[in-house]
Amino acid sequence: MTISSSPWLVSTEWLSTRAEEIAAEHNAQVLPDAETLIAADYTDAVIIASSTETHCPLMLAAVRAGKKVYCEKPLASTLTEAHDVDTAMVTLRTASGALCQIDNARRAVYGFDDRIEIFGTGGLAESSRITEGSVMRIFDDKILTEGLPKDPMIRMAPSYAAAIQAFTLFVRDYGQPDAAPVPGVYDGLRAQMMAEAATRAASERRIVSLAEIESEIR
Repeated sequence: MTISSSPWLVSTEWLSTRAEEIAAEHNAQVLPDAETLIAADYTDAVIIASSTETHCPLMLAAVRAGKKVYCEKPLASTLTEAHDVDTAMVTLRTASGALCQIDNARRAVYGFDDRIEIFGTGGLAESSRITEGSVMRIFDDKILTEGLPKDPMIRMAPSYAAAIQAFTLFVRDYGQPDAAPVPGVYDGLRAQMMAEAATRAASERRIVSLAEIESEIR
């Protein structure tokens, strides 16, 4: 990858003075915009971790330039009206028939809570939150558990590192017979469709299928 053998490149449309200072400190180059960096011959891959409204145009620019792309979720902002939901639960049925339930609560008494449970004929799989400790105290009228780590990166850093590593290996091994598969644009689109269906279901108070959302974008 170019990143390991060439000077660091900084692409920015704002804070130009600070960008020049940082570039001078690190023997880097300041470019006028992200599109210039994306289109450059020395750019092998693009990681998009900017604000949500920039995801779609930057991703399209990278794809059209023939670059390999890693884009943070979501792929785009498609909802015309934002809904602030404190607690949400999504139930899905997988292709194998197993039920998958995803719960998320921002203001739970024990802190931000998110968990996933998958039920099937062969058993149960669960992914729960990581807490500061493992102590639970049960009383007649309440249950007390330790909350989540104050720094969210304690929970998310390993996942981010694994995702970036997988993308880096994909770029390095691209075209090789034993290259590991990675999620594509359609996987990101499916995640966006799930979010759209959940938001519409909450707003219209009805069951919304993924087939309904998919029929509108084809």
